Formats: sequence, C-alpha cells, structure tokens
Amino acid sequence: MSTPRFVMSLVLIFVICYAPSAFAQNNPFGSHLENYAAGTLFPDQYSQEQIDVFVSDYYDQWKSDWLRTDPGGDGYRVVMDNTGRTTSESQGYGMIIVPHMAGHDTSAQEIFDGLYTYSRAHPSEGNPRLMDWAQPDATGNRSAFDGDADIAYGLLLADKQWGSSGSINYVQEAKSIIEAIHTSTIGPDSNLPMLGDWVNPNGSGSYNQWSTRSSDFMNGHFRAFGQASGNEAHWDAVIAATQGAVSDINAEFGTGLMPDFVVVDSVSGDASPAPPNFLESEHDDEYWYNAGRTPWRFGADAVLNGDTISLEHAQLLSEFFQEASDGDPNKILGGYELDGDPLNTWSDLFFVAPVGVAAMTGSDAGDQLWLNNIFDNVKASHVNYYSDSVNLNSLLIMSGNALNPVSISSVPEPGSLCVLCYGFLLGGLGRRRR
Repeated sequence: MSTPRFVMSLVLIFVICYAPSAFAQNNPFGSHLENYAAGTLFPDQYSQEQIDVFVSDYYDQWKSDWLRTDPGGDGYRVVMDNTGRTTSESQGYGMIIVPHMAGHDTSAQEIFDGLYTYSRAHPSEGNPRLMDWAQPDATGNRSAFDGDADIAYGLLLADKQWGSSGSINYVQEAKSIIEAIHTSTIGPDSNLPMLGDWVNPNGSGSYNQWSTRSSDFMNGHFRAFGQASGNEAHWDAVIAATQGAVSDINAEFGTGLMPDFVVVDSVSGDASPAPPNFLESEHDDEYWYNAGRTPWRFGADAVLNGDTISLEHAQLLSEFFQEASDGDPNKILGGYELDGDPLNTWSDLFFVAPVGVAAMTGSDAGDQLWLNNIFDNVKASHVNYYSDSVNLNSLLIMSGNALNPVSISSVPEPGSLCVLCYGFLLGGLGRRRR
C-alpha cells in the first residue's frame, strides 16, 4: 500500500471512529424512504418536488414563528403565543417535526437536542421522567399524557434519523419516558391513557383510569413504544382498549366523530362521551379542539402501519367530512355534535388539516380529488401555534415524508466501527462501500 493511500485510510478511520457527527442523517427530508400502506393516496396535482417545497416552506415559517432559544439557557422551546408560554404539548410537536426536516434544516439535530434539553429542565412533580405540562406553571407542575407521548415518539424518530451513539442516547431516553408513561399514565386495569400523572387511577371522583381524552389514542406511537420497550403485549392491550372505546362511540353515533373526552364504565367496559364541562369546556362531550386531532392520529396509524381498525375509523371520518362539506374543505366547520350537526358556521384550519391524513385512506377518484382539495386548502395557511403545528404534522404525512420508528436502530459504538474500518482497510481502498 502506498504511503498516501495509507494516510488516507488513517484519516477515514479517525472520521468514522471519533467523529460520528460527520455522518449525515439517515433519512433526509425529501428522500421518501418509508413504505406507506399499499393503496395509500397522496396529493397528485403537483410534482413530488413541488409538494416537498410547500412542506419545507411551511416548516421554515413555523420555525420562525414558534421556535425560540430558551432565555434561561435550557436549549430550545416551542412557544404558543407572544407571551412565550410553552407546554409539553408544544415541545412534543416540535420534537416530532424537527427530525423529519434534517437534510433541509442543517441545524435540525442541534435544535432537537435543545428541545429535549428544555423538556428535561422542566420535570413533572409527579413522575420526574415526564414533563411539567406548562411553563410558566398554570394550575400545577404535573404532566399531560399527549406531550410526553409525543416527546418519547420524537426521541425514537431522532434515533431513526441520527442513531443513538452521540451526546444523547435517544433510544435509552425514549425507553425511560415510555416506562414512565406506562407506570404513571396508563390505567392498570382499563389500559387506557389517563389524563396525566396527577390522576389517581383508582380515584372515586371524575378523573381516574376510566376517563380519557380521545386525541390521546395515538396507536402508531403505542406500536413503536411496544417495540422499543420490548413490552409489545402491554402496548397491544392499550391499542385494543382505545380502539374498543372508539368502536363503542361509533356504534352509537355512526359518524366517526369523537368527543373531546371519553368515560368508560368500569364494569361493562362500555365507552361514552364525557359530560359537558368534564375538564375543559362545555364542549367536552363534542367534537372540539381536542378531538379535532383524531383524524390525524387514526389516519397516521392506518397509512404508516396498515392497521385495519384504524383504517376503518379514518375512512369513516373522511367520508363524514367529505359529505358534510360537499367536498369543499372550506366548509369543514368549527366543531360538531357527535351526530354530525355543526356547532358553528365558521371554519378553522385546525379542523381541516387532520382530515387530510384520514383522506389518504380513500380508494377512488372522488377521494383523490378530496385529498387534493384539502392539501391545497392547508399547504400555505398559517393561523396560530396550535393550528400551524397540527397542520405541519399533517403535511409531513400527506407529502410522503413521514418517518416511522417501528424498527429501532442498533448503532455500533465507536470501537465497533473501528473494527469495521480495520477490516475495510485490510480489504483495500479500491472497493466502494455503501
């Protein structure tokens, strides 16, 4: 071997063994490496390149509007308004969005790590592995289920994107949060997501393991949690419990619409809408600003994991909204009674974008047009933190850019990589490695 080639080899070994950050992301934005379920519809009125530009432009605006460095020095946070308020919900949305944008955003990993740093700097007083639901604190320093679930899922996405051999072991951190979610916020008998770690599962009041939020039925997340934790049986039971509750409500109302909050009879196991003013507002028994996320959550599980029950629920929702609006997304109105009667005459983008994910489960030319119309309605519309964050999450799926951490990576440690490099060196530099 010539001296220059030998020197080049030593440089290569150093880069691989001691500078893992030199390697690019595994799934750069726009690569479309994931396999969606067979038959999934995608917007087809634009080229894929144009669609990706719409999404990346939306991200750039979202980042400018809602992402901030923490003035306290704890990394990055996603703010909800001009007061700088942050919640575990907003942080979770950011931690799902940012790993998808690596390759477009050269700072994606730095931002993600900063988002995680902020979440750890604000632990819940209930289970400190979970996050305090709001900063500054509003009504107590405890957790909210959806924020922690999205944070854990975001860590699994980060592992898929960058591996876990860097400064943060994403898989191990995800496992820690998943175990805390299991211990503190899943009903031991109901297998339902509880509202947070402030809930006594066996409490005699309104809030216990038999009261839940429909938008917390994140079955795609739960599948990834089962695989990452090695406890598939537990998370399969959670999926079965949530899908049973959805089926009960669908059997009663037939529209696919979910109430913001659900209560389950501890004896019969039958699910029904919670009463008005159960926790948040007079609309707690209706399709409102929590349940409006369910088409996104159900649709994501259908198109990314091919689950037939989620497919059925998503199709029912898409069909309801297509009929109720005469195929015009501008006529999806602000909230509905569960029998399908609208609560208002105005529209809100928040209620439109999630339906686009459900519409991906359609099967004919009419469904394709419906999906195209929704994409056109939301692709460049910016309203507020909540709507924009849900919209961007929905656009990532609709555009074919969603990642799915159903296979958790096993990243060799630097020493193992050196063994690989040594074998490569002995084999000669003339071979091209992928």
